[in-house]
Amino acid sequence: MDRLKQLRIKNRFTQSYVAKKLNMTRQGYANYENGVTSPPPDMLVKISKLYNCSVDYILKNNYKNYAITLSEEDSQIINQYNSLSEDNKSLVKIFLNVLVSKKQN
Repeated sequence: MDRLKQLRIKNRFTQSYVAKKLNMTRQGYANYENGVTSPPPDMLVKISKLYNCSVDYILKNNYKNYAITLSEEDSQIINQYNSLSEDNKSLVKIFLNVLVSKKQN
């Protein structure tokens, strides 16, 4: 992925530094930069945080490798959420944040 190399160089990071920050090997990160392997979605999020940019920016127009298949239950939850008013969507977000923070404690 050319964009990863551009971001790394722009930030004056070495591959070793980035790999250490992402808790992976230098060769593993080099494989991302060289297009040998593609970072999974969770790694893309970590990389975007490190470079302070969006996942969309990293992917550029390279979306084809990142199709996500939702279960029927997940699709139903998303459809239910989308049918809510903006006020109720805000309540759902607050509730999810509470649940996630309880899980982490």
